[in-house]
Amino acid sequence: MRNKIILAILILSIIALVFSGCDGGGSVTPPIIAPTPIPEIDETYPDLQEWLFGDAQNVTLTAKWNIQGTVWDGLLWDSRHTGIDYGAPEGTPVYSATEGTVKRVEHGKDCDEPECLSTVAIYNKATDVTFIYLHMKDIKVKKDHWVKAGDQIAAVGSQGPGGIHLHFEARDGEQLWASFDVRDTIPPYEAAKEAREVTCPEEEVTLDSFRVAFEDIEWANWSGGDCQGNNDYDYEDCVCDVDVDGKFICGDHLKEVKFTITYLNDGSGNLDHEFGLKMPSIFAGESCTYNLNGSISSSVPCPGEFIFFHKDIATPGEVFYLTITFESPFVYSYSGFVQTDIHGNLIDIKPFINIYWDSDNSFKEKLLAGTGDKRVLLVPEGWQWPSSDRTPLWDVYAEVIENDCYPEFTNPGTWTWTEGTP
Repeated sequence: MRNKIILAILILSIIALVFSGCDGGGSVTPPIIAPTPIPEIDETYPDLQEWLFGDAQNVTLTAKWNIQGTVWDGLLWDSRHTGIDYGAPEGTPVYSATEGTVKRVEHGKDCDEPECLSTVAIYNKATDVTFIYLHMKDIKVKKDHWVKAGDQIAAVGSQGPGGIHLHFEARDGEQLWASFDVRDTIPPYEAAKEAREVTCPEEEVTLDSFRVAFEDIEWANWSGGDCQGNNDYDYEDCVCDVDVDGKFICGDHLKEVKFTITYLNDGSGNLDHEFGLKMPSIFAGESCTYNLNGSISSSVPCPGEFIFFHKDIATPGEVFYLTITFESPFVYSYSGFVQTDIHGNLIDIKPFINIYWDSDNSFKEKLLAGTGDKRVLLVPEGWQWPSSDRTPLWDVYAEVIENDCYPEFTNPGTWTWTEGTP
């Protein structure tokens, strides 16, 4: 009898527990289910050590991705490891496991605190994955630069918690910071292996075509003159066509740029000149190899400007060229010729001539686009300078008027020829 009573009590208790989860409508609240943990990955990561360290010796895999780990005040490890760690002697070179764009660089400090952590984040556009490298020293890459798989990016260091080691992590999209939660990461080895199988294409692009014309004399007109004297403003003293082509990786990383200069006319009389281009400031100092008219300079800092020819040794109709190949392509958007920008204030490259006295070859002055000097004109290819010597522009173009013996451009960028067929 006692056993029957205990059994009845147990049955009633179970029924009470079941119906205690019901609402007034008789539905049952489902039990709360804990998230399924990501399974541990037992991998030796074949090839990864070679991708990251080359043939370096004394490199040891010390922590795998998603293994149970130590919690450091909630930093980097949140009970499970978010990347792959390698121990190696301090200063061991570290190479990029994949190609991509350097999106973040933090140099860090030699200390065991979180604020000392160094970071390099490299985004692989082809797979939409960011690879994050931590704790390194002697970082050699710059933000917005392109790296190839196998390019050295830094050296093993001890910047941040954990001592001397490399932490390698992968995250979907452009996530540029190391994660605190393994669920925000993806298996680094598998992600790197996939990224290495895809290469971003190279594309050749026509960037610009325009004509530049210079007026090399600016002397005050003599008293009582008719503005047809030494300040003639015929803009035929040095006329060149400029063509610009580029080669880009992954759409926006400039790898190579080529300039083709066609020398069209010389009307400078008793003055000498040399024609050149001032480069965009982002070019200057970048490691490059350039070929200027057949003369090659390899692995040098890119100069800020280039001289293409000197009047004394050039002939109108002659073509000159310059090709610059950058060792580390970088994000670049070219700002080209705009027809209304007739003095070259907006264009990235700035044509110029250095003017010399013919009598003793002494320097006279530099005429540079983008300085507001009216003696430099950027015009469309096909634009015609006056055919007769010392005929000012205001005599042949409707949109140019004479104002105290100087040209005034009433509708910049529009050129209506008034002297018959140019």
